[in-house]
Amino acid sequence: MEIDFEVDAFDEGRHLRDVIRGHKGFSSALWKRIKWNGEVWINGIRIHNAKTVLHEKDRVLDAARARLHGPGAK
Repeated sequence: MEIDFEVDAFDEGRHLRDVIRGHKGFSSALWKRIKWNGEVWINGIRIHNAKTVLHEKDRVLDAARARLHGPGAK
């Protein structure tokens, strides 16, 4: 399952965990595995804190997508 979305006004101020597990539909077990394997990036920064507050226009990616879109990507 891939993570690649831009935070919209609806999710402004919500915790990453709530967005991922809520309307993005990830199970608790899958979310924990992704988070602790360092596979969640927000605006190019690796995130482990599920309570990270999201802001409109933040870009949330999994590790594979971050490598494609991150620094040095072609």
